Amino acid sequence: MVCLLALLSEGVWADDLPNAPSAQENRLSSYDPAAMYLRPVRPAHEAKSAFQWKAAGTQTLALLAMEQSFRMLQKKTRDQLGGRFFPDWFACVENLHGWSDGDSLWTNYIGHPIHSSWAGYIEIQNDPAGRNLQFENSERYWMSRFRALGWAELYEVQWHLGPISEASIGHVGRRPTHTLGYVNIVSSAPGGLGLIVLQDWLDKHVVEPREARTRSLNRRRLYRMLFNPSRAVTNLFRGKKPWYRDYRPIGWVGSE
Repeated sequence: MVCLLALLSEGVWADDLPNAPSAQENRLSSYDPAAMYLRPVRPAHEAKSAFQWKAAGTQTLALLAMEQSFRMLQKKTRDQLGGRFFPDWFACVENLHGWSDGDSLWTNYIGHPIHSSWAGYIEIQNDPAGRNLQFENSERYWMSRFRALGWAELYEVQWHLGPISEASIGHVGRRPTHTLGYVNIVSSAPGGLGLIVLQDWLDKHVVEPREARTRSLNRRRLYRMLFNPSRAVTNLFRGKKPWYRDYRPIGWVGSE
């Protein structure tokens, strides 16, 4: 919904784009499909610059706050807010056992991998060595995405067991119910990695060719959000528009 509103706020559908700069005014004119794939030249120091820990931490906390806020809309979460925070939290963590947590297949194997992909993309967009990479079968690509896997796994552990988790807020896992299992801790981050790789592949092999065949910025924006929704969400956490790409301009300068 947020992405759709952002798209609509940019204007109506248009192929003509009458306000677009001409090719003489801007070398990234949307009227030249080939020009949009001119890759920005990265500074020589960028690949060696440090991981942006502060920004990554801030964005991850923002993601955590958003997800916990949605949990507060659930009556079952609000009903379990009472009691003693630390003793009840520790008791819930100690009740972790078994594989299943009682949630549906959709929640365990689709919903949780999706939010793991959000955490993974937060790591990627704050990693100077990885954020400019498109899908490719190379060591640098896979090492980048495995670092995202590690970040997502840490997020999953915190989400289920940490101090701002389901176990501490809402006391998921409190006896006598059995609602805290290993399923999400083990499967969600690898599932999120699979979604990241799939969306990277789609961005390169499906979205990019379609962008080259249209002069409409709004269509290009829609393609990017439709085929890479996880990146669209995490772009918002760093103050970028949902369709932003570090490695590919969408059209003329200023249209991002």
